Amino acid sequence: MKYFTHLVFSGSALRSFCLLGVLRYIYFNKMEDYIKNAAGTSMGSFFCLAFALKIPIDELEEMIITLINIPEVISVSSDDFINLFTDLGFNSSKLYLSGIKKFLKKKYDIEDITFIELSKLTGVNVFVSVTKINTGKNFIFNVNDTPNVSVLDAVAASMCIPLLSQPVKIDDNYYVDGCLTNNLPYEIFNNINQDDILNVAIYIKKDYEVTDIIKTDEELNFFNYYKQICSIIYSNSLHCSYISKLPNFKNPLLISDSPFTSFYNIKVSDDSIAFNIKDDDVQNLILQGFRDISNYMKQFEIIEEVSVS
Repeated sequence: MKYFTHLVFSGSALRSFCLLGVLRYIYFNKMEDYIKNAAGTSMGSFFCLAFALKIPIDELEEMIITLINIPEVISVSSDDFINLFTDLGFNSSKLYLSGIKKFLKKKYDIEDITFIELSKLTGVNVFVSVTKINTGKNFIFNVNDTPNVSVLDAVAASMCIPLLSQPVKIDDNYYVDGCLTNNLPYEIFNNINQDDILNVAIYIKKDYEVTDIIKTDEELNFFNYYKQICSIIYSNSLHCSYISKLPNFKNPLLISDSPFTSFYNIKVSDDSIAFNIKDDDVQNLILQGFRDISNYMKQFEIIEEVSVS
């Protein structure tokens, strides 16, 4: 069995739930004890934190299922429109961490945890990629540079989709989704042999090459306009912060297919916009992640067989 010492998870909105399948494979094959450093962006950082805490897979899966069935988490109505101007977003990305907060309270009787506390408690160093609004540049929260920052706040910032969620304020600076500036932060581990890094990139090529086509006779309302603007921003920023980086890593685990037709899978109506995801979709994404890492790991079995012979 091939073992890794470092883990990197990209973000990809709802498709990131396939990382549950990757984690299930890691635990099933008892690879987790070898991994002492984990870096992630957006939902990838969420699963890095879950990995560090060793939240049982079944419990983590239940956490996600619960999350996607909370209306205020998955949908925005026209009644919430005023929040965009008063709070710079419709909702708080901290809502996504409610399950992890409950886990911390139940297992450790704590409400929050800093980077230094997490490292001491778990033996795993977590690195969180965010976009710093004040400078317009990428920033990495970690145990060395920001030891006393809340990991929950950092992960919430990394998952903060601009305009949809309110920017997260940490030490007088504002932060949003790391995918705008660095969606695959493997260069954090530049001093590590790439053979020792499990670098998981959720890359569905067609997502980042096209946006929706709005018919010329279709009336443009706020919600489909907002969705299209976000798609344009994300598709272009991801070319710079993500796709251009892939060739520089010699052997990433590419999750290149998906049961979803887009990474947000958003459903738009005249008075609302919502993430369109069901319980079965989560199960299919988990299966996809498990299948893809299983196929990826077969290359190392072949190498071992050749070495033995």
